[in-house]
Amino acid sequence: MPMLSKRDLDNKVYGLDQYRPGMEGLRDLAFRITSGTTGLPSLVVISRANTEAKRRFIVKRGNDFLFTIPKRVSYFKWMNDFLRPINGQRPIRSFMSADLNDMKTGRYEFLLSAHTPDAVVSFPSSYILESLQYLSAETRARLAERVKLVVTGGEMVASVEREHLKKAFPRAEMRDIYGCAECDLFSISCPILTHRYRNEPCAVFHPFDEDYKIEIVEPDEEGFGEIVVSSPELPRYRIGDIGALREEVCACGMRRTLLVAGRKDYDRIAVFGVVFLASLLMKAIEPFAQDLEDYLMEVRAGAENNERRGFVELLVIPKNGILSPILTAQLAQVLGALQVSKTRTLHSFVESGLFAAPRVTVTTHIKRESPKKIRLRRLA
Repeated sequence: MPMLSKRDLDNKVYGLDQYRPGMEGLRDLAFRITSGTTGLPSLVVISRANTEAKRRFIVKRGNDFLFTIPKRVSYFKWMNDFLRPINGQRPIRSFMSADLNDMKTGRYEFLLSAHTPDAVVSFPSSYILESLQYLSAETRARLAERVKLVVTGGEMVASVEREHLKKAFPRAEMRDIYGCAECDLFSISCPILTHRYRNEPCAVFHPFDEDYKIEIVEPDEEGFGEIVVSSPELPRYRIGDIGALREEVCACGMRRTLLVAGRKDYDRIAVFGVVFLASLLMKAIEPFAQDLEDYLMEVRAGAENNERRGFVELLVIPKNGILSPILTAQLAQVLGALQVSKTRTLHSFVESGLFAAPRVTVTTHIKRESPKKIRLRRLA
């Protein structure tokens, strides 16, 4: 069966043609709308019963839920997908939308002054961290004491962000959910799995085995390739993420492990067998956060003196507009120290001549194709 991509879903409502008025199960249907951050928004017909089953699996662990979600059209999708199955089981006593004006005007502080939830759900994952800085120290302390569950999704959680979440909610069980808007959720993290793969620069999940078939196409020597998912509504869909699939029995009872490295050509980039990971880059740049307004690393394959060579350039926007020679040298050194294979750093590949020395370039503007603040990009 041929594979589908995002382009196949553009300018149509995928799956609608298989249904006719009066058919059994028609009342169960719903439309899933993509956010449009990776292309034109798409509409896919889905089964509401199927999507609600996944939510019940997640939300049964909490009682009083706090949601941080975007204030835009997709707001209605999240409300429909999450609140409807929860309503019959658990109360929802507070709701927050990740809107900067709400944060600055103290609306969050007001909502949490009378009620402190025991479960937090954040889509995207960074929203809850952004909102915490606008809460008082007293409110943050109450959240840290009471919250027992934190569910994140919508974007990959970087290792730096995960440490911040653990610090903010020290008593909470951390659960990441993974999927795509077109196919719904098809995997969830497990504390045992997270601990086992704690030193791996990728996210790890257990797939929901009963409903979804997951394939890895065009894998590299480490088994990482593009993730292809077949859902009840969408056959063989290339979701645009890079991952690897492992057949292994976990102590929790699940039998498969999905390792997710991130977006193809953005979170995991391989050039001449040298692998760059956005998660490792972010960790390396973290000590310079007070000096940089923004940054993006670009990687490309090219030729120099008629020989193949890789090129790495770090674009930076300094907070004061100027980057001192000392900081420039330190950043270049950090790039050279990036682990880009199991045993070697970028510097060793520079010494061997496969890569040119990494460059640090000061700029006033960084152009991104997506509204998401990506940190790594492959150039043609």
